[in-house]
Amino acid sequence: MRTLSSTLLAAQKATSGVPYVEVKVSNRVANITRLRWASQYSASLPDDEHGAAADASYLHRVRVRAGTPQYERNAGSGWSALSAGTDASRIAIAAVNNQRVMVVYNRAAAIYYRESTDQGASFGSETLILTLSATPAALAVAYKNTTGDLAVIWEEGNNLKRIRRTSGAFGSAATWTRSVNSINGVTVQHSGDFHIVLTGTDTSNRPVVSSTVLGDGFFYSVDTWAALQQIAEAETGSNVSFGAPSLAVLDTYRLVFVESYSGTTAYRRPQWTWFPPSQTFVDNAWREPVPFDLDSDKGVAITGNTSTAYLSRPDRTWSASLSSPSTDLTDDVLELALQLRRYRGQARVTLRNDDGRYNNLLGGGYSVITHGAQLEVSPGYRTANGNEKSSGLKFWIDRIEHTSEGGKATLVLHASDAWALVERWRARRQHHWAAGDDSVSQIMRFVFGRAAIELQNVGVSSTAISHRPRFTIHPGEDGVQAVRRLLAMLPDTARIAGELAYLSEPKTADASVYTYGTGHAIFRARHASQGLAANRAQVFGSGVLSERFDWPDIQDQFDRLRQVFDLNMTTATKADQRAQDTLRQEGLELILGELLTPANCGQELGDVIAVTDPNVGLSAQKYRVVGLDLSYARGPRAVYEQRLMLGEV
Repeated sequence: MRTLSSTLLAAQKATSGVPYVEVKVSNRVANITRLRWASQYSASLPDDEHGAAADASYLHRVRVRAGTPQYERNAGSGWSALSAGTDASRIAIAAVNNQRVMVVYNRAAAIYYRESTDQGASFGSETLILTLSATPAALAVAYKNTTGDLAVIWEEGNNLKRIRRTSGAFGSAATWTRSVNSINGVTVQHSGDFHIVLTGTDTSNRPVVSSTVLGDGFFYSVDTWAALQQIAEAETGSNVSFGAPSLAVLDTYRLVFVESYSGTTAYRRPQWTWFPPSQTFVDNAWREPVPFDLDSDKGVAITGNTSTAYLSRPDRTWSASLSSPSTDLTDDVLELALQLRRYRGQARVTLRNDDGRYNNLLGGGYSVITHGAQLEVSPGYRTANGNEKSSGLKFWIDRIEHTSEGGKATLVLHASDAWALVERWRARRQHHWAAGDDSVSQIMRFVFGRAAIELQNVGVSSTAISHRPRFTIHPGEDGVQAVRRLLAMLPDTARIAGELAYLSEPKTADASVYTYGTGHAIFRARHASQGLAANRAQVFGSGVLSERFDWPDIQDQFDRLRQVFDLNMTTATKADQRAQDTLRQEGLELILGELLTPANCGQELGDVIAVTDPNVGLSAQKYRVVGLDLSYARGPRAVYEQRLMLGEV
């Protein structure tokens, strides 16, 4: 249950509570700014090798034109040669502290740099960093701090190598400790450690976009290389390849890379992705990449500052605001209806439109009301301290509906919660985990991450952490299907709260968090008993069999069998636990009644509540909330109430 102030608790228990419901809409998805790219600059220039870095004042851009490295401070200001040579093929740039700008590039089989300490107004002379054994296929640079410490990363002999600069002096080069077949692109940013994304092929020759970390003493010790993790991959012989990665740390980590297809019909299309800002780079919880409307072999570089994100290539730039202020709709709300269930949550908001204020959503102050926009609902009451609310309910607009009846006009917003975001993710290809790879909770984190939803473990079962099954997500399977198959292996449940998902094990000993029937009135109640849909579980594993029975229920309605076939069950202990968990999940599906009460602003699915109802002989009877409907309406038929569906604790 969401935490409420003492005054809000008192108001919702009062017999004459005055409702207050706040509704806002913002340009966010899963509480992350939804970037709305707008073209900023356009010219007729070749699609050259390039890079970009932004500070508070300038968009610093570099390219290699006919073998010559060039620099431009702000698009369209004119390119300046950084070298007299014509043997460059790779270039990278970094900027820090509204002061330093570092450009590194190769000249044949050698890496050089030029650095500015006045935001690109002037650069120091061309300086050799080191000579290589061959021309690098990829090159990247990132500052560590404002004093100029940095790392240069490059490909050499199908390996990644690095060299650090500390206190103005470059050290020795070192080779990573990982293996791939080939590398054609690399990008790096520093945030505690050096976070790296590379493209190429893995040791099985599959095209991949991979991440790794060069430790700098934060998550990893200095110069430790983290294991490779896949962000995107394709099968050998699929005619798909990846390249031109570009990584930026803005409001969260944002990544762009190129996906190319050489078959019929060929394309070279940038893809962009991100992950929730509360996740770490090593969690590798990237959203499913989104295509960008551009044909480009060299892709686009992504960069930005605290207010603006940029995409850049030599002939074009785009910008998008990183801010996403909310538009307050509270005063216009006529009706609100919420329906929350275990794997689905929906909202319907009806707004007054008698004066036509919502007729043109593209103009005025309501342009943020679009499909996919974030709808934030905060139920509350008027209290001794003014209007108070409980925040945390978030939905995303699916449908926008104008209505007209009896001379009255309204705007109706239909929205769904984060379960819909997860369900709308469809696996583009097969995702497979071998036995022993990842735990159930880690696989589930991957699934939620593909919809940009963060999964948090809160009181999870030991099975969720220890069980590392062989598991496959099939092409076309949606995220909710995958989550439900994973939950079938556990005694745990998953619930949604705003932009977050929580995995936890409900236990029969869980204490109640709220009481109805004493301080909080009950308008109407229905209490029931119900037989299990399955009261006998059989688990067939690899050479093992286990059964569990609910004997009292079998005595009442004979056996109702649920069979589980899972070759991950390799021991009797595992099979016994799975059978027990199967019956537990059957119990959690039961609906044992419902309550109609004044709205409780903090109530959530999964909460354990106590119900006292002398009319049916109940005293502090515990239930778990498995469904919640909230209704609010203004006017002569005003209403502010909730219906709770009650389940087994």
